[in-house]
Amino acid sequence: MTRPLPLPQRVESVRTAIAAETEPLVTLTHLLQLCRDEHLVLQERMHYPACRVRAAQIVAGVMPLLPAQASTVVFGPQARGALAAALAPDPGLPAVVVARSLAELLDEHYFRSFRESFRRRSPYQPGVGDPIPLDSPDLRQVTELPPTSPPWRLASRLDETRHIRLAGEWAM
Repeated sequence: MTRPLPLPQRVESVRTAIAAETEPLVTLTHLLQLCRDEHLVLQERMHYPACRVRAAQIVAGVMPLLPAQASTVVFGPQARGALAAALAPDPGLPAVVVARSLAELLDEHYFRSFRESFRRRSPYQPGVGDPIPLDSPDLRQVTELPPTSPPWRLASRLDETRHIRLAGEWAM
């Protein structure tokens, strides 16, 4: 069994992946995977007022650099760089809190492009950690098993946004 990378290396690998990724759905997936991996820290710190304010400031700085809403969106180098830079180490703010705020931003602004992303991947066979659409009427055709909660789920899942959820162990 391999050991997971230490947190700073995992965050750096997410930053590298985001800096190279042009599609919002894949970028959102990287962010949600970090949220899933670091759910204990996220649960603890996401409600701290100082963390929320600082994360909101970082996200507000990224927002103007993102492309306008469209059905087919591609992130340019400036947007990818801003998204990756938002996860830069900050001693008072865990990167996972910023990742969660960025995931919510991307979900809110680009959810219309997600359906086309899934359509391009059809027939979609999700694996563990892959995104699955929550608003598609044919979700039961994507997975024939009912989605179940992971053991660490509290009131709401930390690896989902309003329109996307990461697939769990049942997807294998």
